[in-house]
Amino acid sequence: MKPLLFRFSLVLLLSFFLCSSCGVKYPKKKIDTSDIAIEHNNRGVMYLKQNDLERAEWEFMTAAEIGAKYPDPHNNLGLVYKYKGDYNKAIEAFQRAIKIDKKWAAPYNHMGATYLDKGDIGKAMEKIKYAITLDKKFAEAYYNLGLCYLERGRYRSKDGKISPEDLSKAAQQIKKATNIDVRLHHGHLKLGDIYRDLGDWENAIVRYRVAIETDPTNPIPWGRLGALYYKKGDFQKAESSFARALALNPTEEYHLQLGEAFLQQGFFEEAFAQFQIAAQKNPYNGLAFFNMAYTLEKMHHYEEAVMGYKKALDINPHFTDAAFNMGMVYITTKNPSSAARAFKKALAIDPNHLKSLYNLGTIYNDTGYPDRANEYLCRFIKMGQGEDTSYPVELEIARKITKQNGGCGGF
Repeated sequence: MKPLLFRFSLVLLLSFFLCSSCGVKYPKKKIDTSDIAIEHNNRGVMYLKQNDLERAEWEFMTAAEIGAKYPDPHNNLGLVYKYKGDYNKAIEAFQRAIKIDKKWAAPYNHMGATYLDKGDIGKAMEKIKYAITLDKKFAEAYYNLGLCYLERGRYRSKDGKISPEDLSKAAQQIKKATNIDVRLHHGHLKLGDIYRDLGDWENAIVRYRVAIETDPTNPIPWGRLGALYYKKGDFQKAESSFARALALNPTEEYHLQLGEAFLQQGFFEEAFAQFQIAAQKNPYNGLAFFNMAYTLEKMHHYEEAVMGYKKALDINPHFTDAAFNMGMVYITTKNPSSAARAFKKALAIDPNHLKSLYNLGTIYNDTGYPDRANEYLCRFIKMGQGEDTSYPVELEIARKITKQNGGCGGF
C-alpha cells in the first residue's frame, strides 16, 4: 500500500535560448546598415527576452526592411516564428539571414533546431553540424546536436527508453557545450538528466548542482535533484532539495514531492500538510487526495482515509490503487464485505490487478465461500506464477488454499 511515486520522463528541451550570436552580438565583419536598423533590432531583442513576440516581430521586421544587408533581424525573426510554432516561416527567415552572410553560424544552428521541432532529425543534424564547422566554439550548437542524438534515440526506441549508446553520444556533445560555456545552465541540467538515465547518479548530482550554481533562481534542478535523492533512498536530502524548489516556485507538484519525502521519513503530519496544500491548489488532483488518504491511514485515521480514497476515485475513476488501498483499510478495520466491494472495484478498473485478486480470494475463503475463493485465487496463480519473485509468499498460500478447495483444473 505504498503511495504513488512521481515519474519523471525525459523531456526534449529545444534551444529557445538567446545567445551571443542570436542577434545581440554582430558578425565580425563590419555591417553595412544604418544605426536606426540596429536600434530596432536591439529593441526587438529586448522584447524577445521579455517574451513579447508581437512587439519583437514588428521591431525585427522594421530593422530588416531598413537594413537591406543586415542579417541579424532575419535571424531574430526566425526565432520569433520558431517560438510561435510557425516553423516554415522560421526556416525562411533563417535562410534570408544566411543569404546575406553565409558564414554566420547562428542561423544554421537555429534552422537545425527548427527542423528538430518539426521532427526532421536528419536535416536538423545536417544544419547544426554545419554551424559547428563555421564556429568550433558554438556552445549552443553542440547542445542542440546533443538533443538531436536524444531525439534520434527516442525515435529508434521500441519501449520509450533511449539506448545507452545514444545517451552517451548526446552527453558527449552537450559536455562539449558546457566545456565551451561553463555557465550554460540548460546544458548542465540536460547532462544531469542523461547521467541519471544512464545510472551514473553521482555525476548526475554534480551536474544538477552546477545547474543550480549557474542559475540559483531556477527551481527545476532542485526538483530533479530531489527526485534523484528520493530514488537513491536518501529521503532527508530529497526533502531539503524539494523544499528549495518549493521556495523558488510553490507549485502543487513540489508540495506533493516534499510530502512524499516527509512520508518516507515517517513525518506524517508534515506530509499531510503538504498534500493538503497541493489539494487546495488543485481540487482535481487525485494524487493529492490519494496521498492524504494514505497518510491518514498510516496515522490510523481509518474513516478519514476511506473518505480520501473515495475522493481520489471520484476525481479519477480509473485510479486502481485508490480502490485497492480502500479495500486494505477495510481489511484492517475487519470489514470484509466492504473490502470485497473495494477489491471488485479495483478489478473492474484493472481485471489483472494481482493484489486485488489475491485479497478477494482470501476473503471469500475466510468467509466460507471456497468456490468463489478458487475463482479469484486460480486467476491470481495463473497470472502471477510468471512473476513469482514478486509474490512468492502469496502464491504459496494461494496454491495451498486452492488445493484444499479442489484445485484449479490443470495449473
